[in-house]
Parts: sequence; C-alpha cells; structure tokens
Amino acid sequence: MRHDLTGGEWAEIRPVTDLKGADRTAINHHIRVTLTVLADDDEGNVSAETSARHNVTLGDLRTKGMIARAVTAWSFTEPVPVIEATGEMSHAGSLDQVPLSPLMEIEDLIAPHLRMLMRTPDPKDGLSETTSRSNGRSSARAPSLKG
Repeated sequence: MRHDLTGGEWAEIRPVTDLKGADRTAINHHIRVTLTVLADDDEGNVSAETSARHNVTLGDLRTKGMIARAVTAWSFTEPVPVIEATGEMSHAGSLDQVPLSPLMEIEDLIAPHLRMLMRTPDPKDGLSETTSRSNGRSSARAPSLKG
C-alpha cells in the first residue's frame, strides 16, 4: 500500500496482515549476523562500548530489519534495503541517507509491524505452560545456602 509522506515522498509498505513467519525469521537472522560480526568475544557477546562505537542497538536492528521487510518501494534515490538469505542487509546505508523526518514517518508506519513481530503470548489465553490452577510459581522451595 502506498503512503504519501509529508515532504512529498512516498513509500510502499506491505500491510501488517501480510507478515509471515519468514519475516520474523529473516529479521532475527539479520540481528544474529550483525551481532556476530560485532562480537567482542568467542561467545558472541557485544559490549556496550562496541555497540556505542557502531551505534547499534537491538531496537535499531529490529526497526531497520522491519523496514527492509515491509517497505517494498519508495521515492528516494537510494535503493530500498533488503535482508538477504545470508542475513546481511543489502543497501543498509540507504537508511542513513534518507532525511530524518520521512524516515521517522516510515518508522511510525511500520510500528504495527514491529508490534506484531515482538508479540508475546498472553498467559491468560490458555496457551501458556501455566494453568488456571497455577500462578506460574513452583511450590517447591530452593535449598538454603546457609550452612
């Protein structure tokens, strides 16, 4: 669906109802690949210093990933970013070249997509591991460490 932006630009954005499991998988794969590249140690951990140096946060990676999955075309001269099968994002630098005001409008337009992506099950819907007779807490007590 085409959305006109306030500066005269436009962006084609897939409806949130068109999201598939493959979209979540692609975004999560993109996040893992990005964090692996930035990892400070053999266990894949990224320090706050490295994150700040590369200006990377988990929220930013999700947002950029969703733009790459939900935006199918736009009027900017830069190509639309796309998450490749490798998890890397082609044309990722395009997002840095889009003027901030329309970029923020696009982020607002994909906010429902992100909410869907990050949706967690409601424990009250009967699909969680706890039952109506359980509050999710174990009645067993952990042994005391006092000797």
